[in-house]
Amino acid sequence: MPWFGFRGGKGVATALGALLVLSPPAVLCSLGVFIVTVALSRMVSLGSILGAAFLALFGVIFRCGFWVNTAFVVVAVVVILGHRGNMGRTLAGTERRLGAR
Repeated sequence: MPWFGFRGGKGVATALGALLVLSPPAVLCSLGVFIVTVALSRMVSLGSILGAAFLALFGVIFRCGFWVNTAFVVVAVVVILGHRGNMGRTLAGTERRLGAR
């Protein structure tokens, strides 16, 4: 499959698509957080982390129910743990930004 030269991110994108079925409003709001974060910081990893964290919050706001909220929290934890290295590089100021070589 072509990935257009991108590395990573396919897991978060796949999860986003799957979760869209469970609660479109919560997922679309989370996607909005991702887009705004990436637009302001130019860091996709930071957008993914904040989008995932806010997904759990939006699940509560939109009253998605116990099992959907549980799924959102599990996905948020997995995404955040998967970005541990990115968080360290962000804090160190060495994380790559979108468009940087």
